[in-house]
Amino acid sequence: TVGSGAQAQEYKTGDEVFGMIRGLPQKDRGTVAEYCIVDAKVCARRPGSVSMQGCASVPLVGITAVKMFRACGLEPRAPGPDGPRVLVTGGAGGVGTVAIQLAAQLYGASAVVATASPGEKTELCTKLGATRVVNYREGPFETTLAT
Repeated sequence: TVGSGAQAQEYKTGDEVFGMIRGLPQKDRGTVAEYCIVDAKVCARRPGSVSMQGCASVPLVGITAVKMFRACGLEPRAPGPDGPRVLVTGGAGGVGTVAIQLAAQLYGASAVVATASPGEKTELCTKLGATRVVNYREGPFETTLAT
């Protein structure tokens, strides 16, 4: 942050943070700018090992993935064999890559199946934690998973 108000007690001037605005852009709160005004509640401190560009890619896809898990009634839990089995369609996409990791590490999935095209995208899904990757180009994934 360049500066912080009285309500932003968790940050101090000079901290590097990232986040996103709530709702739609508002007058005088530009987001296509180097600096903008946001609520401290929608920010997080930038980890030193992650670039600002890397951090900028997280909020929207992360929020989307978490909302998906909540809509399915899942809650964070320890990993285990009785954990939920999760299907992530589009596993190599923005939301999919985050959903695979969250399913395995935060939601304690006993299995994470992803759909992806063969090659690099399949390898990416596996590297991120998918226990099985279905090539959606070979036919309907539901048919493949039924066998």
